[in-house]
Amino acid sequence: MGGETEIGLTSSKDQYIDGVAIAEKLPEFIANNPLTLEDFDPLFLKRCDTVERFRGEVLNFVSGFFQGGDRFYYDVKHVEISWRESDNVFDLAASDHATTRILDAIFKKFQRAHPEYGEISGFKDNAAVHPDSGKLTTWGAHENYLMDRDAWEKRDLLIPFLVTRQIFAGPGAFKTDPIDQERQTKSFANYFELSERAGHIQTIESLESMSNRAIINTRDEPHINNQRYRRLHLIVGDHNICAYTTALKFGTTHLVLRLLEEDESFSVSPLQDPVQSLQSLSLQPTLGLSLKIPHETRTALQIQRIYLNRAKELFYGENGQTDWILDNWEFVLNQLSIKGIPKSLVGLIDRFTKEEILRRILREFDLDLSKAEDRFHLKGYDKSYANIDMSWGLPFVYPGNTVYFPSNPDEVLEKIFRPSYGSRSSLRSFPLTFYPEEISTVSWNSVSFKNGKGKLDLNDIVFTDPGIMQDLFDRKPSLEDFLAFCDNKGLLKR
Repeated sequence: MGGETEIGLTSSKDQYIDGVAIAEKLPEFIANNPLTLEDFDPLFLKRCDTVERFRGEVLNFVSGFFQGGDRFYYDVKHVEISWRESDNVFDLAASDHATTRILDAIFKKFQRAHPEYGEISGFKDNAAVHPDSGKLTTWGAHENYLMDRDAWEKRDLLIPFLVTRQIFAGPGAFKTDPIDQERQTKSFANYFELSERAGHIQTIESLESMSNRAIINTRDEPHINNQRYRRLHLIVGDHNICAYTTALKFGTTHLVLRLLEEDESFSVSPLQDPVQSLQSLSLQPTLGLSLKIPHETRTALQIQRIYLNRAKELFYGENGQTDWILDNWEFVLNQLSIKGIPKSLVGLIDRFTKEEILRRILREFDLDLSKAEDRFHLKGYDKSYANIDMSWGLPFVYPGNTVYFPSNPDEVLEKIFRPSYGSRSSLRSFPLTFYPEEISTVSWNSVSFKNGKGKLDLNDIVFTDPGIMQDLFDRKPSLEDFLAFCDNKGLLKR
């Protein structure tokens, strides 16, 4: 599993305010000006104990891929970074933060080299309105899961889960216009929605990602053996800042996919109108909101517990990661039953972290939400929550490192320079890290070498032995020895 971060860019210079002219230059710029440790935010590095381990190392960028296995590219008026494949949610959450730090370092390095483009800011959210034209621009937080191709026929069982997981995975968003004109205009709840993305979802299934957006995207690009696997490509979700929310979002979705793959008897009642339910829940994030299913109604919390209870019956006790997902899924659902903001989730779950921050600002500045100027004032802080610059991003003001939990800053730093050792990204990453000059081309499922040294074929590889791969990285054998290792595994094609 892995994700894709489409990032919003803006500049202090009016002619570059939409960020497009900057974005299209960044991949070539970083190919010619690779990052080093010194390019990363000192506020982040101060939180790490292992900085010296990577001192003097260049973060190689070859054929669109960073050495950790992540892909960086320009795509239709924005830059995007696709995370490396991860075999567990802890690596995945750290990889999300690692790619965010990489993006921040790229923007700052470009700004230093080209001050004529103004002060550049990157935002990990889902929408922005151009201050002059009023035109709305949107970008996505995409999720990718490898699933058995046969399970695709049961994908309808995913929909109630995907619609309702926003009660813990939605990051929250402050709106400048009241959700309900009939309700109290001073009420914070009348301006706070769960999912900024929900309002841009138009249908249940679609191949499109820039129009007619769907709960389930039907793109079929597994980048692996497509006879056995299919990629589940989700564009229904939002960006998250808190690693705990990211781990829980991906982890619970992973377990629900396993229900489709492994439990022939599993069933759940369909929602009567999934798109309307998705949007209504986002705008009315109360546990009492009833969603229509045939012959009855259920709350989002009740629907989530159907999936949780069955997953616990089948998977609990399997391994530490699975138990962590199930325990924390249950813990969060229980905490959601508490009226108001569950204090135990502030700093862990984005929606409550953002709400706590915004409500505090509302009190400290004595803002009146019945006044448009005060609402726009608060919207500015809502936007700052998504700022990836640690000097401005509001989640980073919290004491300790809860924003990184269940990871930590040193694991994030590791993922900037190293792969996920338990996935095939480690095989792609090794030559990228130590022998970039020997590489001809790189793709998700292959690495081709110069001078007739062959091609590393990863098309049938999902997992790798993390102990073996970490040992390879620690020993740093010659390229010839690495290729011999791959040839012995049947992975080298000549």
